Amino acid sequence: MIVHDFLEFARHITAKDQSTVMILRTVGPDGVTDAQKANEIYSAYHLNLEPLGEGLFDKLLYNEFVFVHFDSEQEAYDFALENLPMNKNNIDSDYFVQFYIFHDGEFSYGNNSVKGLTELPYSSNP
Repeated sequence: MIVHDFLEFARHITAKDQSTVMILRTVGPDGVTDAQKANEIYSAYHLNLEPLGEGLFDKLLYNEFVFVHFDSEQEAYDFALENLPMNKNNIDSDYFVQFYIFHDGEFSYGNNSVKGLTELPYSSNP
């Protein structure tokens, strides 16, 4: 048996097959209790994400974490740049979806620190 925390798992799975994975975490929309605002948030994401196919919007709607495989690190970064908030301070925090890009066993880029993905002592240099 091998046991991993979340961060170790992300590094392990991408190192194993030298792949790129983006982890999406819906921290903002999930906490909204106002039904009208929740609908506005999900409508905004639906317009951006559903045309991309693969049921990405539905997975985000019903899961706190979603894993998306990309063909390259650049493709993942371009996707994030086009569809997700790059900084929590520039938007209403209820719209904030965290993303973390892992490539070939390493944390590559994200719009938040990896602290929320691990129980291990946090290092500012992941």
